[in-house]
Amino acid sequence: MTNPRTRWIPAAVFAIGMVLAKVVSGIVVNAKNLDPLGDEAFTIELIALAFVLALSIAAGVWWGRVGPLSRLIPETGLAVVVAGVVAVLCGAWAAGGSPFEDGLGFFLQRLLFFWAVGLVGVALGYVGLVLFGADHRSRQLKSAERYYSARAKRH
Repeated sequence: MTNPRTRWIPAAVFAIGMVLAKVVSGIVVNAKNLDPLGDEAFTIELIALAFVLALSIAAGVWWGRVGPLSRLIPETGLAVVVAGVVAVLCGAWAAGGSPFEDGLGFFLQRLLFFWAVGLVGVALGYVGLVLFGADHRSRQLKSAERYYSARAKRH
């Protein structure tokens, strides 16, 4: 069994990166004195979510290479869920508002959209890795194939 610290530090770094993207976008919106529901603020939020998507794809690729799917799902899933809650709360505060000032429905919409972007990004990264046969399981199978083919040649 691996050390929990070595397992959860990458998940924490992944979550912090997603939260920072959302908080920085909120700070930019606040610094420019933009209407949080305006077009320019929407563009800034979209850029932040594109960064979250790219970070999620990279995380899916990284986790898919270093460990099995049974580790990828809980570690990235928990990171995305926690980062989503923290990012939506802190992002609204960084933009100079309250997360619930537009209502609970709008808060939940932002939260679910953030979760969807994060989880779809991780899934895309992992599926791309599987497609090219570079995931953890495929590499194990290739290694076993090389071992048994070399063993068969010796006999």
